[in-house]
Amino acid sequence: MASPNISSPSKHIMISYNWSDSKKLAHKINDRLSDAGYQVWIDKEQMKGDMYEMMGRAVNNAHVVLMFTSCNYERSANCQSEANYAKDLKKRIIPIRVQKGYEPNPKIGMMTAGLLYYDFSKGSFDDNFNQLLHEIESIAGIEMTKKWKLKFIK
Repeated sequence: MASPNISSPSKHIMISYNWSDSKKLAHKINDRLSDAGYQVWIDKEQMKGDMYEMMGRAVNNAHVVLMFTSCNYERSANCQSEANYAKDLKKRIIPIRVQKGYEPNPKIGMMTAGLLYYDFSKGSFDDNFNQLLHEIESIAGIEMTKKWKLKFIK
């Protein structure tokens, strides 16, 4: 089976997160998605040069934006810029809850209203990841092989 590809080689999954509370989880999800053959943009490697230009390009070329929501995400001007731009461009957003008990402020709430979110603040990482992956695949129109599916189920 060919590696999954979202729409075209220039399209990727963008991970929008706040370093102070989501870095470890964001990098773990990045690694798993990359291992599955997806192109992922995350600022651990791509942020060189003009930060706003790089963030803008990342949103422009995203097929899906994973929005790691938390109180710190709401307070971050950079995270808000990414979220606003993604919404303005009508990008597909998948909210990821990373903070126990977190309830979005009205702005994030309006951006994510009606969207299915994935709560990584509770439950098993593998279960949450497999559900997230299923959502990404349904958006991308890609089906997993049974062999690959078993790789992440313990």
